[in-house]
Amino acid sequence: MAGWHEFRSRAWVWIVVVQFAFVNAAGLGTLAVVGPVVADERFGRTGWGLALAVQTAGSMLGGLIAARRQPRRALFVGVLLVTTEALPVLSLGLCPALIPLLAAMVLAGLAMEQFSVVWDVSLQENIPEDRLARVYSYDMLGSLAAMPVGQIAAGPLVEHLGREPVLLGCGVLIVVATLLALSSRQMRGLMRHRPVTLPAT
Repeated sequence: MAGWHEFRSRAWVWIVVVQFAFVNAAGLGTLAVVGPVVADERFGRTGWGLALAVQTAGSMLGGLIAARRQPRRALFVGVLLVTTEALPVLSLGLCPALIPLLAAMVLAGLAMEQFSVVWDVSLQENIPEDRLARVYSYDMLGSLAAMPVGQIAAGPLVEHLGREPVLLGCGVLIVVATLLALSSRQMRGLMRHRPVTLPAT
């Protein structure tokens, strides 16, 4: 129960976990199911593979940026960057062409990796070491459990509501969930214990 107490007693922790339940269901769940269908119709599976590749490249760049410097309000900035996760979904809904999708994927990859770094650092700086693994367990359960729900729901929703409304609705849901998370006073007030700036090599 000590891990559960650490999890629920810090609003910024469980708020991010709840946020990501929606972000992962609406973003990753939708992309995994609807993305390949759009690719088959518009630009082919090769283009879809390229989109996933540039997302990975963006993640690598985002990790390098986060490793070199993090602002004092790193978690606030990281959570704000999660809004970019809506870009690929909105791109498929509004303009299902390869070039806009590539730009959206690389930006989302870059931003999400920066969030991942500051999230891990925030947990490690603020959660007691002997309870950190338990908090990570609640984090993974809450953040990832909704992803298969999104994948299961994507097909029936598209069939009944149409592809474009579902994609646009999921993009809006990501943005709204993130803005609600940012409204938390604890989220806005959490500071890094010490700013990180690595020397140039």
